[in-house]
Amino acid sequence: MLRCLKGSIFASFFICLIQTSVFAEELIRVGESALLTTALSERALSQGLDQHPTWLALLHSKNGESRISDENFILSRSHFSSRNELLASIDVLFGRQLDAQYLCKFPARTLWLSTSLSLKSPDFSHCESFVEFKEKAPVDKVSLVYSSENLTQPSSMMGHVFLKLGGQGSDGHQVEHAVSYFTEITGINVPKIIFESLFLGKKGYFALSPYAEKEKYYLDAEQRNLWSYQLRLSPGQAELIQAHIWELKQARLEYFFQDYNCATLLTFLLGTAHSELLSEDELWITPLDLVKLVNQYKLVDQVTVIPANKWKLRMLSENLNDDVQQQIMNAITTQNFDVIKDRSFDSNAFLMAELTGSYLDYMLEQGTLAPNDWAQLTDTLNETRSTLSDDFSIDVSQYKNPLKTPPDSQVFGGFVYEQGTEKLKFGFLPTSHTLEDDNRQFFSENELKLGSLSLLYSPEKSRLELEEFELYSAVSLIPYDRFSGGVSGRFRFGIEQHYDEHLNNKSAVNIGGGIGLGQSFSQDGFFYGLLAGGVAATSEEEYLYLDPEIGMVLHEVFDMKSIISYQYLWNQRASKSDISSLKFVQSKFINQNFSVIFQYEHLWNDAQAEDRFELLSKYYF
Repeated sequence: MLRCLKGSIFASFFICLIQTSVFAEELIRVGESALLTTALSERALSQGLDQHPTWLALLHSKNGESRISDENFILSRSHFSSRNELLASIDVLFGRQLDAQYLCKFPARTLWLSTSLSLKSPDFSHCESFVEFKEKAPVDKVSLVYSSENLTQPSSMMGHVFLKLGGQGSDGHQVEHAVSYFTEITGINVPKIIFESLFLGKKGYFALSPYAEKEKYYLDAEQRNLWSYQLRLSPGQAELIQAHIWELKQARLEYFFQDYNCATLLTFLLGTAHSELLSEDELWITPLDLVKLVNQYKLVDQVTVIPANKWKLRMLSENLNDDVQQQIMNAITTQNFDVIKDRSFDSNAFLMAELTGSYLDYMLEQGTLAPNDWAQLTDTLNETRSTLSDDFSIDVSQYKNPLKTPPDSQVFGGFVYEQGTEKLKFGFLPTSHTLEDDNRQFFSENELKLGSLSLLYSPEKSRLELEEFELYSAVSLIPYDRFSGGVSGRFRFGIEQHYDEHLNNKSAVNIGGGIGLGQSFSQDGFFYGLLAGGVAATSEEEYLYLDPEIGMVLHEVFDMKSIISYQYLWNQRASKSDISSLKFVQSKFINQNFSVIFQYEHLWNDAQAEDRFELLSKYYF
């Protein structure tokens, strides 16, 4: 209610008139805003914008839920739906609740809605922080960068992805930034880390940093290759991605290994520009999945590969025999590279020089070679290089290419014969691959299983039983290299079959691991040995056990691979007895999506023996 001042009737009349006019203008403004909000909302819904792939990407929404629960990011809060969020956004960005802070907070939503609703281009000039961000992190070029596996960390076999932004900064200089999403892994309690990462969620960090720092970290500290895929984007698409990066920088994010990891977030981010990336109904988006998607939809203009020195050492040493490798070691020790110069017109001389240079750089990165010594040796090597033929070069773009790896989810089924009984076997691995799968695009034979489930069905007994559930399993078998070393190892956490002294098996909750070495005997095969053991429990007992292993891996013609292994098992099921296991696995890779696996295992102790046969067909997707 309006209240007029007492006093002069004339003065009171004018004061009341002014107040009434202001109030009326406010009523008109509110009424117009309400009408505008209603009109824009109706137009947006009639156009189906609430279900538009770009809108869903901006909300990081899939199957009716947003992967972001931060109430500062989700305006509809506990009543979230893409429709409610659309109406709430229109209200604060264009309608009755118009607030400049929301315009600055949600520039990507503002840009997309303005275009979709045929409104004038938004003015962000009053958003000082956002304007500064745009000037410091230009997006003339946007690349998806994939860092390959770390040769000594099997858990890195899926790689990591982040964005590279490049362009001319406000000062006229070319600048590059990395945009990455990650979580911190601290402590040594592996089961706790796995449980938090899969089920509880960990704090997610969405960071913008100088690209040179990120590149140095992955190439030098992590020794991981970098594959850079420059994306095909219009200026408007790049602007929308840049604006959405700003939105995400202010949001509180939770990292889940299986459904909101670095690849998941970047799929939504890039999906704001290329919505086809979101059309794939992937159960689990991995870094490799995203790399394959942008190539599948032909969104890549240019590919650049920067190999890490440890990776280059492996690649080059594969093509030089032991005698030549030893000559290189002697040349570095004596600081005399005549052994390379003497082969000046030989392709091996070029490879020797490249291997020597990579080894010098690797030793500098690892701190085993002083900078002054590195500079002196490099100068001497460069003098030798100047005498070599320049007819040779190395193309690494198709060597160990991530695009050639099989899909990293699989289902399998087949037949098992054990303990005189025929059974059906079937199972599912959400991510990623097993030791018997095609690992030729990696430098090591490796395994990474997350949530692997294997079941057995006995038609004779009409009984379904659990064979194995691996919450987490990682194996890396890599031949030792005189230049870069190489340690093999494995870790398992889950439920698996353990045997008593009568060779009767039973499900046991298990945490086990091992460490060892490998030794090549050819380019196609190597031996390995692991010292291993663990702790396990059944419904009846808890126990420590040992299971050291020796074996051989051999790649054969016609896309086949054999694994032969011997394992010594002691004190499984708290039996205080020992069991020997001899296993032969033969894999046939039919194509990228199918393989056939045959396995034979012979178990024995002093009292008895058992044979087990298995034939499986796998489908990768």
